[in-house]
Amino acid sequence: SSTVSEFIIIYKRRSGESFIKQFSDSTQALKERLRREAAIDDPDIEIAHISAPSLESLKKSHSRYFMGRVEVQDDQVDAA
Repeated sequence: SSTVSEFIIIYKRRSGESFIKQFSDSTQALKERLRREAAIDDPDIEIAHISAPSLESLKKSHSRYFMGRVEVQDDQVDAA
C-alpha cells in the first residue's frame, strides 16, 4: 500500500511537551485518537491526528510540536 504513516500527537500547550505515537494503520490511529480524547479532559492538552510520510516530514510541517521535549513511540517493535 502507501508509505504514509499516521501520527497521534498529544501536545501539552503550556510546557510544549509532545508525546507522539506512530501507526502504520490508520484505523488503529483513529481508535487511539478517540480513546485519548475520551480519556483526557484538559484544555491544555491538544490531540492531533496527522498523516505524514515520515517523522522528519512531520517535523518540517508541524514544527511547533517539536519545540519542547518529545517522546516518540512506534507501533512497530522493529522498524527495519
